[in-house]
Amino acid sequence: MQQSDERRPGEKRQGQKRQGQEQQGQEQQGQERCEEPVQRFALRTSDGLALRAERFDADDSDLAVVICHPHPLHGGNMFNPVVGAIFNGCRRIGLATLRFNFRGTNGSEGQYANGVGERLDALAAVEAVAAPPDRRVVVAGYSFGADIALQVDHPSIVGRLAVAPPLMLLDDDRLRAAAADDKPTLMLAGTDDQFQPSDSLTGITAEWSNVSVHAIDGADHFLAHDLRLIESAAAEFAAGL
Repeated sequence: MQQSDERRPGEKRQGQKRQGQEQQGQEQQGQERCEEPVQRFALRTSDGLALRAERFDADDSDLAVVICHPHPLHGGNMFNPVVGAIFNGCRRIGLATLRFNFRGTNGSEGQYANGVGERLDALAAVEAVAAPPDRRVVVAGYSFGADIALQVDHPSIVGRLAVAPPLMLLDDDRLRAAAADDKPTLMLAGTDDQFQPSDSLTGITAEWSNVSVHAIDGADHFLAHDLRLIESAAAEFAAGL
């Protein structure tokens, strides 16, 4: 890694609280610019939990996007600005879109489950949007959520979008499974990411089945100045599937 940092992926730097609040405000303003309503609802998991979630329903869309948020123990939730950029970018082009809070996060039932329960959460989200017959699903995520997105398995999934995935948090079995997946996968990461810079991702995924890594020049893990790029990249990737 190019920089040393003792924080875990998704944890905010000192002094970033105000910046995060401003970004969330910008994301919510962008949300208001979309005329179509977003529905808030309780997402039910296979182990009986109710998760807070919201979705944009596009009945005529045969493609849906599920977005997983950063680490819940370090401030991550579904209103993270990067999650918001993906959510808004995809729904603005008419795709059914869903984001949710992992278990134990901001009103969702349960508690953090070390990535195991969170995979069940993401699977529940995929199943929720895949309900219309033959609807295809893209699983997306940022940071910890990107790692989860790479691990969810469901017949409807046709692609994956991983923004700043900290692959070093995955064990060897999970990495091998992700490497063998032949679904189109786009990874976005900054060249100055504190946890897994883009050149590290390129090296790790060189032999993976179907992965493209896009380097964001000068960006760190938090991608505060790259939300528009992420929004457009997410929409373009999903629309191209």
